[in-house]
Amino acid sequence: MGGFFRKVLVFLVLVLGLGIPIAYWVKGKIARAETRNPLSLSPGLEEPAPLKIGDLSLPPLPGRSAPPPSPDPEAATLEVHLQGEAWRDILPRTLTLVLQGPEKTSRMVPLEGGTTLLRGLLPGTWSLEMVPSPPGSEAAPLWKGRLRLQAGTVKKIQLPPPPLANLVGKVTLAGGPQEKCAGIEVRLFTQGGVRTTRTGPAGTFTFKHIIPGMALLVVAGGPSSAMGGTCQEIRLEAGTPTKVALELRR
Repeated sequence: MGGFFRKVLVFLVLVLGLGIPIAYWVKGKIARAETRNPLSLSPGLEEPAPLKIGDLSLPPLPGRSAPPPSPDPEAATLEVHLQGEAWRDILPRTLTLVLQGPEKTSRMVPLEGGTTLLRGLLPGTWSLEMVPSPPGSEAAPLWKGRLRLQAGTVKKIQLPPPPLANLVGKVTLAGGPQEKCAGIEVRLFTQGGVRTTRTGPAGTFTFKHIIPGMALLVVAGGPSSAMGGTCQEIRLEAGTPTKVALELRR
């Protein structure tokens, strides 16, 4: 019997003596398991939002997804409509709508055509300007407006076509018959891009619905290799058609 009690006593001593080390060993094992699985979330905790780098959006962490952000009930929306048919000749990407609002807020939106929506605007008074693209300090506004936006509402406006210019020109041949000036390529470089046409039987050509401002008119050489090209810088004014005459020389 003495041997049995000695074994029991030794067992109790070992258990009591190793109680604290065993607790630390168990705790450390749990911590190492959590370290090996860092993506697991405790119940009731929200995971972070997806990480975005430029236009690249990384997928969210597995598990519970956070609810989508709710729209700001105090923000206003502006709905811009383009009125008339003249827009077709100058859009897209030739005009920009510049907005200046409360708290020195500013927005620039290229006019692509149809309907343009501007969300998340501060309530208050906004000033609007339509300018050639890209906007610059030398670009004169083609249209100006002013409006007031209310919180949580949608304001709809219609933009009339801006005052556009027209160009009527004629190409002549110095000391030669005019029929040789037919079918010559003419290019017009403006703030709205490049336009191309060809002269008619009498050497005439026309460009319609052009953004006003400085432009460069370039005429290629005539059908004969001896006829050189020419170019001329002109200013296009809205309203009355601008007239220009270009002469080709041998």
